[in-house]
Amino acid sequence: MFSVKWLKSGKEAEMGDVENSTLTDLDNIVSFYRGRLYSKRLGNLDDQPDGFVVVDDTGDEVRRWFETPSSAA
Repeated sequence: MFSVKWLKSGKEAEMGDVENSTLTDLDNIVSFYRGRLYSKRLGNLDDQPDGFVVVDDTGDEVRRWFETPSSAA
C-alpha cells in the first residue's frame, strides 16, 4: 500500500495532506496524482501544494513529483 503526501516545495518537513492510494503501480500513482494537483490547489488556496511524495507502507519515500508554479499554466 502506498500513501501520497501533498507538499509545498521548501516546506517538505511540514506535514501536508496525506491520502492512501489504492493503486499499486508507482507510475500509475504518479500519473493519477499529477492529474489531481490542480483541484488540490483549488481546495487549499491558503497553502497550495506544488507536488507530492509517494511513500510505501514502511514510510520510506519511493517517488516524488513537484511542479513549479510558473510551469503550471
